Amino acid sequence: YLPDALAGLGVSASATFLDGETEVNGETLPLLNQAEKTYALTFFYQNHGVDASVSYAYNDSFLTDVNLADSDLDLYQGSFGRWDAKVSYELREDLKLFIEGVNLNDEPTSEFQGGSDSRVTEFEYVGRSVYLGFSFGF
Repeated sequence: YLPDALAGLGVSASATFLDGETEVNGETLPLLNQAEKTYALTFFYQNHGVDASVSYAYNDSFLTDVNLADSDLDLYQGSFGRWDAKVSYELREDLKLFIEGVNLNDEPTSEFQGGSDSRVTEFEYVGRSVYLGFSFGF
């Protein structure tokens, strides 16, 4: 129902809510490598040879390593959310020029110990990445 220039606008959204646990040697633990909450939102435009999108994705913190002898040594990946964007233009059939930005908000990654996000064992800025190139489909 949009005019031709605006046809191709869209939005995509997803969310996952996980409630699970496992028992190991009598100890109840959250599921390994599984965030309880994740969600993503993408706005896009696809029309007249232009393919553009802006996305935000979020992962809640999650357990990555278990120390069965001492749960104070369990390791968790910290929560993070990042913005990504991509624009491509079809120069001719199957040949596109693109620019893509990943982690545009320079979101750091973190790791913490013992289930307490105040016990940080790693805090790393991985930076933004920008890619410029061509893609060819065959």
